[in-house]
Amino acid sequence: MTNKRTKWDVIIIGAGTAGIPAAVFSAARGANVLLVEQDDKIGGTLWYSGGQMAATGTKLHKERGIDDTPEEFIEDMRRISRNTFDEQMLGIVARESGATIDWLLEIGFEADTVCPAILIVHEPYMTKRSFWGVNKGISIIDALEPVLNSQIKTGKIKLMFSTEAKELIYSDKEGVTGIVAENDKGVKSTFLGSNILVTTGGYAANSEMFQKYSPNTPHYTATNPKSLGKGLKLLEEVNALIEGGENALPSYSCVLDDPENHLCETYIGGEGDALSAYVWLDTSPQSRPPWEIHVNTDGNRFVREDIPSVDDREIALMEQPEWRMIIIFDEGVRQNADRLAPLWSESEFKSAFDKHPSFASGSSWEELSSKININPDTLKSTVEEYNECVRCGKD
Repeated sequence: MTNKRTKWDVIIIGAGTAGIPAAVFSAARGANVLLVEQDDKIGGTLWYSGGQMAATGTKLHKERGIDDTPEEFIEDMRRISRNTFDEQMLGIVARESGATIDWLLEIGFEADTVCPAILIVHEPYMTKRSFWGVNKGISIIDALEPVLNSQIKTGKIKLMFSTEAKELIYSDKEGVTGIVAENDKGVKSTFLGSNILVTTGGYAANSEMFQKYSPNTPHYTATNPKSLGKGLKLLEEVNALIEGGENALPSYSCVLDDPENHLCETYIGGEGDALSAYVWLDTSPQSRPPWEIHVNTDGNRFVREDIPSVDDREIALMEQPEWRMIIIFDEGVRQNADRLAPLWSESEFKSAFDKHPSFASGSSWEELSSKININPDTLKSTVEEYNECVRCGKD
């Protein structure tokens, strides 16, 4: 198949999580598909993602005797979202989720052996519904790529790498009828299509767009550096409805590589030793009883550390300045508690206090407070009040 085709049945912008399946299933149903990708590889944010998915009624559920229904899934979504979810859209997700995971497994997706499981990152489901790959988001790419390549070989899909959609061809009478794309050599081409799908639009690496669509939300992210919202810009130009950006949550107790660099560029680079990689701290009381205390940037404790609900902790964090928290503990806690950073060795954790810009220690209230920019009297009072609560058995 060559670029001489005058019109495509389907044109898809973005060969990532949504674009690849859209292309594969469109081609399987007889469509001629043009798939345009600005990067030089498929996958998009899957290269940076944990690739976690939720489903009910899969073959693995049945094999393991886990009883669940789409209706129970929907009710769990209602609980987690506090009834703010789009029931029509997520109802489709719930009903189709089992078949979707089964399809991924059939084409070679290698799920972690514990799946389906209850995953405690954000507020967990009440039933074992979470799936992820042995190689995180890359496991999904590994499963999708052979299927995509087989359709490319048949000529039903044409994939164009290093090609950016620069414009949607639009008229009030006909709607969107094509795209203008530009390759990495600066050559522009026009492609017409009966159906145009924009399956890209992530904007987490674009601070200006992040504040536009997620206002009043501090911008911290570890994402694909090409997630600049270019798909949204295309949609803005044709006055498309863009919504949902206000639905933001923090990831409780994630650590920035650099407190002054909200884009986690060291993590994005994907290189370096443990001390220059993304750090995960286990603050879930279900897996690790907390010995530390959590304070805001004023030095005041703002949440009960052992509260079971992740959602309650996240909402409490959202009420703090810049959605930031500081975990405070002493040497006795470090030596006796379960590891706070389970992906690090004990020596790596200790050396972080000398090497990592988000870790600090001090031999006095004054020394520590100066490093984390907190009033020493406030921090001392907070810790003493907490210790008194522990002695009294009341919090």
